[in-house]
Amino acid sequence: MAVAGAPTATLEEEVARWARIRAAEHDTSVSRFVGELLRDRMVEERTYEATMRDYLAQPPRKLRQTGSHVHSGIGFVGSTRVTVPSPH
Repeated sequence: MAVAGAPTATLEEEVARWARIRAAEHDTSVSRFVGELLRDRMVEERTYEATMRDYLAQPPRKLRQTGSHVHSGIGFVGSTRVTVPSPH
């Protein structure tokens, strides 16, 4: 549902240029493009906040130790083994 009398926004020139280009690439107006960006951001924030609330509402649970290397500073990034120096 579109709102009549859309709000006015002040943009830096570089931001305005980017918005005009992206709107043209999507065959829409800058106003509609910005409105869609804001709507998408709103949905993302609401989804994140709801997910975080649901997660934090769960009771705490113990973490499982999967092996003796948990505190050794050895781990994997992707398929590459990495060693983190001890802080001591």
